[in-house]
Amino acid sequence: MTRPESEYDSHASHNNGPASQTERKDNRLNYSARKFLQFVHAPGSIIQVFVKEVDFLPNGNLIGFYDLDHLNELAEDVKQHSGQATAIFYSLNPVTPSCHNRAKNCLKPGSDTQPAKNSDILCRHLMLIDIDPVRDSGCSATDVDKEVAYWLGRIVSRDLRKAGWPRPVVVDSGNGYHLLYRVDLPVDEDGLIQHCLRALNDKYSCDLVKIDTQVSAGTQLAKLPGTMACKGLSSSERPHRLSGAFRFPSEF
Repeated sequence: MTRPESEYDSHASHNNGPASQTERKDNRLNYSARKFLQFVHAPGSIIQVFVKEVDFLPNGNLIGFYDLDHLNELAEDVKQHSGQATAIFYSLNPVTPSCHNRAKNCLKPGSDTQPAKNSDILCRHLMLIDIDPVRDSGCSATDVDKEVAYWLGRIVSRDLRKAGWPRPVVVDSGNGYHLLYRVDLPVDEDGLIQHCLRALNDKYSCDLVKIDTQVSAGTQLAKLPGTMACKGLSSSERPHRLSGAFRFPSEF
C-alpha cells in the first residue's frame, strides 16, 4: 500500500523483517534511546527504566533510575537485553531524586528494587495515546494489524491538530503506534487524562484497532524507542520488531 507523504509519516520502513532489524539493532538503540529521551524529557529529569521478563532472572524484571546525564549508560545497559526481554519501557513522567537510592544509573533485579510509586512522581509531563491493533493477548501484530493502527494514528493526529492540539512525537511501538503530547499537570490531575482517553476511544476505536484507556496513571510506562518488541513467538506473520520514534515536532 502506498502512503501519501505527511507530517505523520516515517522516514524508514514500518514493516522490516527480523533479520534486517537485528543487523541495525545496536546502532539504532544507541541513537534512538538517547535522542528520544533528551527530546521528550526536561533537563535534570530522572526516569525509570523497566526491563520486562528477562529469562535468566527469578522474577524476570530489571529496574533502574537514570538521569539525563547518563543516557549513554542507559543505552548500553538496555542494549544487553533488547531482543532477549519481552519489552523495555521508560517512565512518561519524571521521578523524585530519591529513586536514585534504589538503582542509580544502572539496572538491578526487580526482586530487590522497588519500582516507582505514585508518590515518587513529580508531575505529569507526557500524555500517551496508545493505538494498538486488536488481537489475541500475548502475540505480536501482523503487518496488516500495524497498517490499520498506522492509519488510525494518522487520523487521530490530524483531527487533534485541527482542534488546536500541538503536533505529537510519533513512536512506532513495534506492534502499534504512540502519540506523545507534552502536558504540564500535577500528579493528581482529577482524571483529566483518563477522561480524554475515554473520549478518544469512544470516537475512534473499532473492531480492528483501539485506543488504550488504561495508560493514564502517573506511573505509566511506555515502550522505549530503539528496543525490540518481543511479545509471543516471532514468526514471519507476527515478527518481533524494532520500535523507534520517527516524528519529532519542531516545537514540543
